[in-house]
Amino acid sequence: VSGINENRPGLNEMLEKAYNGEVDLIITKSISRFSRNIVFLLKTLRKLREAGVDVYFEKENITSFSMK
Repeated sequence: VSGINENRPGLNEMLEKAYNGEVDLIITKSISRFSRNIVFLLKTLRKLREAGVDVYFEKENITSFSMK
């Protein structure tokens, strides 16, 4: 599944669960696998943070924990 396309059923399902409090941590292989659209990425990370969900990007060893 491409990180370019934001209309991905799996991504949308995961985000919906995160926004509904069913998920508190998302682990993804890399930033580019999550999204290659920087605006979408930043907006989504902001919404996830507001929902209390952290994101870990394995390849870059970056977490949204430090964004809090």
